[in-house]
Amino acid sequence: MPAWLANLVMLVLYTAFGVIGLELAVPPGYATVLWPASGAALAGLLVCGPRLLPGVMLGSFLVNLYAGGILAQLPRIENWTGVAVAGTIAIGAGLQAFAASAASKRVFGTPIAFTATKQLAGFALLVGPLGCLIAPTVGVGALLFAGIIPASLFTSNWTTWWLGDLLGVVIVLPLALLAPWSPRSIRWSQRAVANFSLPTLLAILVPLALTFYAWKYTSSAAYERSLDAFERLALDHQHSLSFRLESYLQGLDGGAGLFAATDDVTLAEWRAYVDTLNIGSTLPGINGMGFVDSVPFEDMAAFLRDAAQDGVDLQPHPQVDAPANFIIRYIEPIAANEEAVGLNIAFEQNRYDAAIWSRDSGKPTITRRIFLVQDETRTPGFLFLRPLYETGVPLTNTLQRRSAFRGWVYAPFIADLFMDGLTSSQGETLDVQIYDGSRVDAEQLIFSSNDNTAANPTGRFRVVQTLPVYGQLWTIVWQSTPQFEQGAANNEALLIVVGGLVLTALLAFYLHSFSRREEAIRETVALKTREIAASEQRLDDAIENAPIGMALLDLEGRWLKINEAVVQFLGYSREELAEKDFQSITHEDDLGVDIELVQKLLRGEISTYQLEKRYIHKNGHALWGNLSVSLARDIYGQPAYFISQILDINDRKQMDALKSEFVSNVSHELRTPLTSIRGSLGLIVGSLSDTLPDNVRHLLRIAYKNSERLIFLINDILDLEKLNADKITFDNRPHDIAEIVRLSIEENLGFASDYSIALADKTPSTPLHASVDSTRLLQIMANLISNAVKFSPAEGIVEVGVVASGNAATIFVKDTGQGIPSAFTSRIFSPFSQADASATRKKGGTGLGLHITRQLVERMGGKISFETEEGVGTTFFVHFPLHDVQAPEEATDRNLPLALHIEDDEDFCAYLRTALQGVLNVRSVASLEEARAMLTSEIDMIILDLELPDGNGLDLLATLPADWSGSIVAVTASEEAHHASFDAVLVKSKHRDDEVISAIRTMADRHLKMAS
Repeated sequence: MPAWLANLVMLVLYTAFGVIGLELAVPPGYATVLWPASGAALAGLLVCGPRLLPGVMLGSFLVNLYAGGILAQLPRIENWTGVAVAGTIAIGAGLQAFAASAASKRVFGTPIAFTATKQLAGFALLVGPLGCLIAPTVGVGALLFAGIIPASLFTSNWTTWWLGDLLGVVIVLPLALLAPWSPRSIRWSQRAVANFSLPTLLAILVPLALTFYAWKYTSSAAYERSLDAFERLALDHQHSLSFRLESYLQGLDGGAGLFAATDDVTLAEWRAYVDTLNIGSTLPGINGMGFVDSVPFEDMAAFLRDAAQDGVDLQPHPQVDAPANFIIRYIEPIAANEEAVGLNIAFEQNRYDAAIWSRDSGKPTITRRIFLVQDETRTPGFLFLRPLYETGVPLTNTLQRRSAFRGWVYAPFIADLFMDGLTSSQGETLDVQIYDGSRVDAEQLIFSSNDNTAANPTGRFRVVQTLPVYGQLWTIVWQSTPQFEQGAANNEALLIVVGGLVLTALLAFYLHSFSRREEAIRETVALKTREIAASEQRLDDAIENAPIGMALLDLEGRWLKINEAVVQFLGYSREELAEKDFQSITHEDDLGVDIELVQKLLRGEISTYQLEKRYIHKNGHALWGNLSVSLARDIYGQPAYFISQILDINDRKQMDALKSEFVSNVSHELRTPLTSIRGSLGLIVGSLSDTLPDNVRHLLRIAYKNSERLIFLINDILDLEKLNADKITFDNRPHDIAEIVRLSIEENLGFASDYSIALADKTPSTPLHASVDSTRLLQIMANLISNAVKFSPAEGIVEVGVVASGNAATIFVKDTGQGIPSAFTSRIFSPFSQADASATRKKGGTGLGLHITRQLVERMGGKISFETEEGVGTTFFVHFPLHDVQAPEEATDRNLPLALHIEDDEDFCAYLRTALQGVLNVRSVASLEEARAMLTSEIDMIILDLELPDGNGLDLLATLPADWSGSIVAVTASEEAHHASFDAVLVKSKHRDDEVISAIRTMADRHLKMAS
């Protein structure tokens, strides 16, 4: 049998046995007590050798995709973690079968030969307990690593998996080796052991199947009984929780009755009422009872006078930006709640939302998860609010309720105290967790009776319900404890499976003498024929019904099989396409590349290729398609036919064209006039500001800043478009990261000073080399430092530095701002994302900086991350692999072109030297006199500023040696700089610094190529 067919059979068998094993699984575990596929895999490798290993692994992969529900997602897969886990488990299954079969063949030979009973026992030990160690370890380890099971369940799942594989080998391996269609692969005393006949095999399989069916039924029934008992416990716990809340509401209703009985309840009356309730005994878990008054801002003074006359010494806090103040006037007992008196509960969103909803609906409500100001332990809790209205007035709608509203009678709760001793089962036979909201979220945990269970759920029984609780949703999880599970355990299923296996083994031994091998072989041939036909039909159906174009082509490019999607895309009928080849319907400009890739595929240089190309529609117009091609080979490894997929990408191409056109318009129509406007305004604000009136100077500065903001926006959009179109090139070379960071600090000192922020240099004195594009790294640092400065408070400090961590250099930028809101952290690197995206936000920006920064970092082989704490600040980290720069680097520097930079701006000189590290050896001078002294024939390039302290830069050109043949680049502020000797003129007002560096780099590379 050919290898591919044998592997196909192995795949089908493994898949079938795997599905049977999954059907035998008893909830709620991940492993099954019987895994017959392990025995099938081992038998296949023992009989046919390691060539069946691909079939074993692929079968295991498909079964685990099915078990994880991933096959149901096709053709679109969302759970890639599940795919990775399925692949890892498949590797473990293949390794286990290979190791056990190889060890067996090495010890007992092929075919397997026994001469004594002890050899049979040794074979059983080798392929059973020892041979089944690999797959459980790899599989359960993958589940643990992927977070599918907690660490607490590792041992139990590993044991069940190992027992399942062991039982699968013990049951399936003998049946497979002695099956009617199997070659005689076992010898006893040099004589072949007879195989089972088909009727014998069926006679064995029937009781075996009945045994496991009875075991499955009994186990499931026992589990259902225990689950039912546990659900009753959970329901009882739920009723107790509801009853406790209702009892607290009765206490609040009593307080509301007190207010209804009198127009003005005094502090003494409220204290007497709460003392009468004796809440410590009658309402366990409550932290107190109080009254919250709704006070408009204009009535605050009168409210405070009235409270003072009542003997309430309160100071409203904190100040809030809300239509009204919701101030706690009374709270008893005062000893445990003193910090709550005067608290304005409108300061926090959860409290505010619950209060407003209760007032407008007229219904008692609880807040979402909060932390009480009077709770020193800072554990989760909530408020229970009962609205209070004037008596004798209609309350049928929201407006009437708001008009008659007086305040809230309320009770604060600490969740641990509230849930303490709720039922006798809590903490004994069940553990409970309560989450705020409609899902299980560790960040919204209100209460847990067992912190270990909340972090690592180990209960065999679990009930999850989302319940409405006085205006909120609580998700409650009940889990069984070991005490409950021990009481629910029984051995009925174990007795059934052991007894059934013993009886089946005796029956198999008895019926073995009646085997009929010839009949079994005929049945096997018929079965294999049907499986092959079904497999081919599935392939045909898959091609025909595929949502994208699929086709098979012969080696000459003629169409062998075409699905309907290809017909619709190209406009030809199947018959018309059958008369053509792919060359005749390919656009002539794309044909050469396509044929070249096909030739590489045929030569074996590539295994597949993708190409965006144009096809010619039947009507004559061009269509864009994304072509994916792979080459199918025959069993001898020779090319057989091409498999092609064609995806219609015309809509995407049109959108790309529109986007590029838009960006081009932005670049040409906005950037140039804005640059001129900024330059003009900068000139007026800088040199003429003293002659202008104050109001005019103020308006001009506003205009100058806004023009800068618009230029930043345009530059960000252009950079984003270039990155997306892969039009930005990176010149990654070894650089001292610390020196570049120090330069970025110097460049941003002025910006930080505008915000009254100090930049703290934390760079080391020793070099830390990494392979980066220095210009792009300066752009990254500018983005990170400007963000840190903008979001730090005035007079604050932003720390910028570099540290060596392992084999990487880590740049950090640390601010002291308000931190990043937790709801925004997942979107911080998305384009156009800002934590405050409102039109009235205090901090400017496009929302593109961090997105561009991450792309630049990743294009240079680095990684970016951050740490944040709300109210404390944020630190961004940029990691680059360290580059070992020793003597070879020095030798390389000596071979670099030598450039003379004439410029009197020391900061720009330092920036240019750093940015051109590894590209040019730059020597900087500040005057013509120094330049003439250094000008020799060794100079390869001159970078010249025309306006110098001791003359015009053009004067230097007359003193150049007659045989000098280097390049001259003018970098100047003058737009009128022209000279025949100039190779390039870069006007500072029209070119960004990174564009200047890029142009100089290009000329340096050209010089190196000419020199080589």
